[in-house]
Amino acid sequence: MGSLRGRMVKYEPMAKLGYVWCWPSSGLQGQPWAESPEEDSFARTSRRVTERYSETLEDLALEARRWSQKISPHAAEDASDAALVSVFHLPRREHVVHAHLPSRVVHMARQDRARLVLDVVDVAMRRIGARRGWDEEALDRPRQHALEHNLEFEMTGPWSSSATGDRRIRLVARVADDGWSDLCFEVADGASGPSLGFTQTVRSPLNNVQSFRDGVKAFRWADPVTVERPSGWSTYSGTSWPSVESFNIEDLRAWPAEREPAPHQSPMEIDVREETVSLR
Repeated sequence: MGSLRGRMVKYEPMAKLGYVWCWPSSGLQGQPWAESPEEDSFARTSRRVTERYSETLEDLALEARRWSQKISPHAAEDASDAALVSVFHLPRREHVVHAHLPSRVVHMARQDRARLVLDVVDVAMRRIGARRGWDEEALDRPRQHALEHNLEFEMTGPWSSSATGDRRIRLVARVADDGWSDLCFEVADGASGPSLGFTQTVRSPLNNVQSFRDGVKAFRWADPVTVERPSGWSTYSGTSWPSVESFNIEDLRAWPAEREPAPHQSPMEIDVREETVSLR
């Protein structure tokens, strides 16, 4: 029987892919997220698309080097009217993805740009999947999931009853095309009654599932008809809230508005470049 003495046994644990996102995923309030308008508009729109796309990934059990895959948008360096997706396959089965975008991406209708984001993600993940041996048909599921939800994404928290039990509320956030969320409370009647409507909305930086989960239970009843939560734009710790957002649970409306359908086809041609990078 051979001896293992003197040999190096190398073990590289694999993860299951659970998240795809575009950099940057946030920015400073009132300022661009990225250097160029092309990067900025693409990254902001990507928030709602990649969050929805990622919802089904963990169920697919796709073996990957890391749990998440980043895609970096850039302004195109030439005058091409097509987008260019560059996929670099690195040693140890790492993958780097760049999306080079023509200037017209900035002026696209919101749903056309969202469809472009989805198609860029789909192209990149299929090239990575071909290298990693993923089932190609499995990647149809996150793409179709995003289209079935009209390339929109919203998050809802658990129900919480008022002290008297005559109302239930839960936090709701819909990621908008500028990358931030429209956030409000849904109000329902009693312990199991129907939904009565939604409070007024505020803009919020809670634009992904993890940040929403972290902040979903941070609210308090200021009085029987007013709910307060810490402002998402200010830093707070524990129960110390330097500023608050207030919501009147009697001033209700229908929300969210009717969604725009997702475009049936991509609004832009996408070219692909692949390169295998080796260490020397």
